[in-house]
Amino acid sequence: MDFHKATMDEEEPFLRALLANPHDRVTRQVYADWLADRNDPRAEFLHLHARLAAAGSGHPERPGLRQRINQLRALLPSWWLDHVG
Repeated sequence: MDFHKATMDEEEPFLRALLANPHDRVTRQVYADWLADRNDPRAEFLHLHARLAAAGSGHPERPGLRQRINQLRALLPSWWLDHVG
């Protein structure tokens, strides 16, 4: 996976905003869309987290979402996961 499609200078405002307010769903969604526009695989992780948060506790999609999130977590850089939670 190529995590350098976006430069850190472009990405830094998103990461700072998420560090300041980790539960800001709007910033997360905008950041995920921004990453998706750059074909960055981290976008999927953020989009799946948003779907998981929106799915109710008994929603049948939850186990599959969790499984895919865990698969992606194993592939993503730990420094980035530390920033986005």
